[in-house]
Order: sequence, then structure tokens, then C-alpha cells
Amino acid sequence: MKKIYTILMLLFCLAGLTMKAQVPQLVFATQNQNGGATIIKINADGTGYFSDTIDYAMTGDNWIVGSFCKANNGRLYGLTVDNCCNGFTYEVNPVNFTHHINNQGLGGGAYQGFLQANNGSLYYFNWTVSSSYWSVDGSIAKYDVNTDSVHDAFDFSSATTGTIASGTPIQVNSGLVYGTTEEGGTNNYGTLFSFDISTNSFMVIHNFDAVNRGGPFLIQVNNGALLYGMSSAGGANGVGNIFSFDTTTNTYINLHDFSTATGSQPYGKLLHASNGLLYGVTSAGGANNGGVIFSYNISNHTYTDLHDFAFATGWMTGSVGITEGGLMQASNGKLYGLVPFGGDTTLYNLGNGAFFSFDISTHTYTDIRNFVLGGFWSNPVGVPVEISNNSACNSFFTLHADTSQAHHYIGYNNSTGNGPLHYYWSWGDNTHDSTQFPSHVYADSGYYTICLTIADSTGCSSTYCDDSIFLQRTKNSMVTVNIIGTTLGINNPSSQPFTVKVYPNPANSILNIHQSTNSPNQLIITDLLGNEVYKKSLTCIDNTISISTWSAGIYFYEVRSEKESIRGKFVVQK
Repeated sequence: MKKIYTILMLLFCLAGLTMKAQVPQLVFATQNQNGGATIIKINADGTGYFSDTIDYAMTGDNWIVGSFCKANNGRLYGLTVDNCCNGFTYEVNPVNFTHHINNQGLGGGAYQGFLQANNGSLYYFNWTVSSSYWSVDGSIAKYDVNTDSVHDAFDFSSATTGTIASGTPIQVNSGLVYGTTEEGGTNNYGTLFSFDISTNSFMVIHNFDAVNRGGPFLIQVNNGALLYGMSSAGGANGVGNIFSFDTTTNTYINLHDFSTATGSQPYGKLLHASNGLLYGVTSAGGANNGGVIFSYNISNHTYTDLHDFAFATGWMTGSVGITEGGLMQASNGKLYGLVPFGGDTTLYNLGNGAFFSFDISTHTYTDIRNFVLGGFWSNPVGVPVEISNNSACNSFFTLHADTSQAHHYIGYNNSTGNGPLHYYWSWGDNTHDSTQFPSHVYADSGYYTICLTIADSTGCSSTYCDDSIFLQRTKNSMVTVNIIGTTLGINNPSSQPFTVKVYPNPANSILNIHQSTNSPNQLIITDLLGNEVYKKSLTCIDNTISISTWSAGIYFYEVRSEKESIRGKFVVQK
């Protein structure tokens, strides 16, 4: 199956970078009062919103938690939890805005979202777990997007490791994953720990105390040794603090004590913006006691209260502990966030929050959309994630067997975009490369899903995956794949490899088959049981077949040319 996922994640405005005049497109989720959740896609100016409702269809009171994680396969992933020990993952395709629910119980109360680590797996913290499933003190869980399965990576123990890890893990340049717990440890105020995902090795590196507290979220700034975070109850005033932690010396430093006058009880995670400042929100304090937006200069240690939330335009009071919050910076340079209360306060509406922007150059706060009781816009969750429907860049490669050398396969990288391009190869065996023309060796035969994600200088990102070729080895030989230069510009057309693209996938009524040559080739399609359901001679480069009467399910295709066969699979959805 060859799949194309083009997600344009318009990244931060960097100094000297010319961005296209395009309104960023954001995705986030809200809670539905009658159960389930609504995923909302909206332009950053409040126009063009589109929604897709998730019906949990499970026992217990499930609710969505945390923000979406943008995975390298182009999909968005999130978590839910209920009052006991269940929950599930869900996956969203931001291109066609469809979703998939994994109904497997996660065995815990994950309060935040996923981290995608450099091994391709998604990690999250279970902060409370049934005594019959994993550790009662919580665990580090690993979710495999390919097999839709959850694995226990590490169990917390209150006496030694700390307990209740309620944030989102982060991974730093060294490959280590860092996080914090809220309780346990030497002083029973939680711990800061590291976790090696390659060996599942856990280490407590700091024990918090009553004043020098920790918080659920950490960030790394400028790829350095310092981690930054916030607590909601520590500091000299007991209403929170900003701290740094040096991973080289294991040194904790209290940088700022929050106060009622200028913002207290910080909410969510810090954001390191393009101007070098840290930004965040508090859930209380400020002029209206509804929380503030603030900045912190890590160079001169200056804290500034930038905006005081007001009930009419959205405020934060009561937000601490609900779910991950904070700010994100879109490609237009503005900050965006969600507040759970206030906003529209008209008759019969007590204010269910707002979607807002904040201009860091003018310090202008804008209430973009208000959330309405009982409607789509109610009880927002997490931090918005930016996507786009622009197609300025395109990830694409072709892969075929080397007829001159057994067990050897050649790939042509034909990706396009505004340079310089950054490359991320996923080989389908939990290994990765970040060069333009890598080489990879497989130990076993099989169908491997090889994916290439590119990002160009405008912030455009595109992912292309191919699992159509069976990589075969003999007993004494390994399988080698070499990615070489693009086929574009090759003078001899006959030297270009035979390729096939089948799309859309999943398909509903029409299936398109594109082949690189118009030479007569045979198309054969079989169902999951091996029964032949379609056969045709392809005499055109672009071919279309109707599948409107086909049953939903998985199908396999084979296109036979004079010298080789290309195989793959696709899904019919109804």
C-alpha cells in the first residue's frame, strides 16, 4: 500500500524567514456534556471551522485529556480516561478529518497527552491505576501505533520513585525521557526523573520539597542542559514558582515566585517563543483574579504580567488540575490558547470558555470564539495544534529491486519543497535516519512500512509511506536498501523504475491506480481470504475503477509488469 499524508505544520516564524500569507489552521477538542467529545478544526481568525464528533461508546464516564500529539505518520493522537481504570487512544487524520478509536482499555488515568519518542512509539504517564492492572502508583506506558497496543514500560513506587506522574513526558537531545511526579520521593513532594527508553532504565535525579516544588510539565530550551517548569503550589508565597533544572549538575533553581497580584497557580506548560521569551498562563491572580498571561526572560530573569483574564472574554479560575493547558505559537507568530470558563455570558449561558489569540509584538488579546453550553463549543481541552491544507511541498520516493544484485533494493528520493529540506526516514523496524540518502539493512524478510517525512524552509511538512514491496533475504544474506538521488532529470526514461500509486486509501467509491508507464500491465485484486474480486489490463498511466458496490474491508492488489510485480493493500470504508 502506498499512502500519501500531506500535513502542513506551519512552524514558528524564525528571524529572516519569509512566510506565505496564509491563515494558520488549528485543531483542538472540546467535551460534550452528553458524552463523547468534538474535534474542531478552525482557521486562526475564527473562520472556516469544521467538527467531527467522537462517541466513546464505552461504559463509565470517559473524558478527553491533554493535547494532540502530531506523529511522524501525519496523524494526530490523543487519550481519554474515565473515573476508574479504563480509557482508550484515538487517532485523527487531519487531511480528511476522520478518526479511529482504539477500544482497548489503557488500565489507567492518563491526565495528559503523548510524547512521540525517537523510536517512533508514543509514551504517556498513567497517574492512577487499578490494583489489578500494572502499578497502583502509576506507570510509564508505551503505545505502538502500528499494532494499536499498549505496553507497560515502568511502574512507579511511592517510597523510592515518586508517584502520580500527571504530565506529558519530554525527550531531550541525549535521547533520555524526563518527567516529574507529584507525590512520593524522599520528601513526599514528588521527584524529577529520567527514563532511558532503549533499556527501560529509570533514575530519580531530584527530590522536590515543600518550597522548591515541581510541576507536571517540563520544556528544554535551545537544546541545552537546562529544563524549565512551573509548580502551582510551591515558591515563597505558596502559589507557584518557575524553576530551572540543570541535567548536567542536577541543580534545581527557583527563578520566580508567583503572587496573587500578578498571577498565581500557573496552569499547563511553558512555551519558548520565537523571540526567546518564555510564555505561560496562570489559573488565578491578576487584576480580576481570573489568571494572567505572562512572559519570563531567562536572560535577565524578568517576569511580566501581560494580560489579565476577565470573565467576559474568558478566564482561567479553577483550571488547575483539569487538563493540560497553556499556549502555542502559530506560523503567523501569534500565541493561541483555550480558557475553560467565561466568554459568552448571555442569558442561559454561564460561560464555557473561549478560543483566543495573543500578539506578542503588540500585547493584544483577542477573544476569537466563545464556547456555548451544550454545543460544539463547550469545555475546551489542552492546547491547539497547527496543521494546514497547503501542498507546497511533497514527500515522495520510489523503491524497487536491484536486478543486478540479490537482496538489494534501490530507492529514489523524489521529494520536493522550498529548500533546505529536512528528512526523517522511518524504516518500519523501530529504526530511523535523518539524512537525504540513507542506507539501511534489514535482518529479516517481510513487508516493511517505510516512511519519509520532509519539512521545508516555509514550515511545510509532508509524509509518504510505502509498504508494497516484499523485502526478501536468504539464510546467509541480509536485506539492504539504498536511497540514492532523485530520478528527476534522468535523460533516459527507460532507466526509471516501474512504480504504482493506489489512492485514496482508505477509499469509498472510486479507486485510482497510477503507474509510471502506459505499457500493458495486469491488475489483480483479491480480498482478505485470497478470493479474486477484480482483474483488468492497465493500458493507461492513470486508471480509475468503481468500488461503490464493494464490501468494506481490506483488499490486496498486484500489478504485474513484464519484469516485476508490485503488491500492496488498501482499505474500503463505507
